[in-house]
Amino acid sequence: MKLHSPKLSLLVCFIFSLLYWPSGTLDAQSLTLTLPEVTVADGETVSLPLTVSSFDSIVSIQLSINWDTEIATYVDFELGELPLLAIGDFQAEQGELRLSWFDNTGNGRTLADGAVIANLQFTAMGDPGDFTDLLFTGIPLEVQIFRATPVVGIFEPVELNPDDGRIAIQAPLGFGINSTDVSCFGAADGSAQVTLEVTPDDFDLSWTGPDAFSATG
Repeated sequence: MKLHSPKLSLLVCFIFSLLYWPSGTLDAQSLTLTLPEVTVADGETVSLPLTVSSFDSIVSIQLSINWDTEIATYVDFELGELPLLAIGDFQAEQGELRLSWFDNTGNGRTLADGAVIANLQFTAMGDPGDFTDLLFTGIPLEVQIFRATPVVGIFEPVELNPDDGRIAIQAPLGFGINSTDVSCFGAADGSAQVTLEVTPDDFDLSWTGPDAFSATG
């Protein structure tokens, strides 16, 4: 004989609704990972801080970082405010790092904006003006980020907002160039900044840009 309890049925329905609660009802979130853009001399070793923003109730991260090994050689890493972060560097000679971390409590971890979770060390090499971007990618380790939700044991995927880094080789004659790419095709928000370490009067500036734009100084 089977017994049917209205209270039991209500409890089962409630649990089911929690487990399959539509993720769209939760606030969408993205996590920003940032590496800086630096200009260094050929042969110089530089330490790049890997920082986070919107690191809110995160329970797990995995992704990859790629770069051109003809311009930068990976040296080592130091952990920061995420002590259990694993950095797999066995494919560093191919320009690949694998990053992974999970919160073993399952409750999620929150870090302040700008927190440094690791410092990555590279040695730059190449001709003046050469550069390589350090890209957050899903190759070889697929990008997967999750955060905790109000429902225990239920986790929500988080989008990655990558702020890629760059290592550029310093130009000769005591000057360097730091550039910012445009945000999208057709935008006019890019920039280039020339830093002189010598007397400016010794140089003439001539700039030729798109659409026949030119400037001198």
